[in-house]
Amino acid sequence: MKKHKYDLDIIQELVSMEDLASVLGIETRMVGGKLSILCPFHSDEHFGSAFVWKNGIYCFAEEKFYSLFDVYMQVTGSSFSDAVEDIVRIFALPESIQIDNKKADKILPFTRAELKAIGLLQAERRSERYIIGCSDENKRPEQGCCIKKTATDEYIIYKKGSSQYIHLMDLMQAEPDTFWRLVSGKCVERYQTLAESVIFLRAVTVALQEQGVTHKFTRKLLETAEEQLCLVKNVHKKVRKG
Repeated sequence: MKKHKYDLDIIQELVSMEDLASVLGIETRMVGGKLSILCPFHSDEHFGSAFVWKNGIYCFAEEKFYSLFDVYMQVTGSSFSDAVEDIVRIFALPESIQIDNKKADKILPFTRAELKAIGLLQAERRSERYIIGCSDENKRPEQGCCIKKTATDEYIIYKKGSSQYIHLMDLMQAEPDTFWRLVSGKCVERYQTLAESVIFLRAVTVALQEQGVTHKFTRKLLETAEEQLCLVKNVHKKVRKG
């Protein structure tokens, strides 16, 4: 495979297969709680044989995995190099994905799990990018970004102009104060929710144990909430150091 100027791993972190399918006009549908896709590599007319799988699709009919680059090339007839260039352009990926620009200070100081825990990385919709909403004209900053707390106690970036996406890596480079305030706000937001969930689930678990009942689902929920809470605490520690 030809060596490329872009970091392919980061591209696959920033672009979801679901988003790419939408851009390419490939139909998808939920089947059994999973997102199914009509496989473009064979005459697939029924949902359920191919599913969105990590950074691509897995076709059970062919028993084969295809990366998002494979899918793009198959649908558009592009070469690998052109597919990479197109995906970077279509999704307006940040300059920091270029290998030559990949420096330590352009790498987010958090893991994907930590970003998910504080709500800055939404499931498989990828990417370390966060919506910039638009408030009333008189509340928008003249330039740059600012953080506002909404009526639902969520922290959102606001910026003068139309709604758009901003990559967290770009935000961290351009406006580090805004970046760290955003992360700090999300930490507080998620910590309160998770702490309440842990307290409640622990009480339920104890009550069930006293009745001699073992509820695996409740135990799993508690373990998940505790893991998420631990991740949020890790992020908070990094915020304090940052």
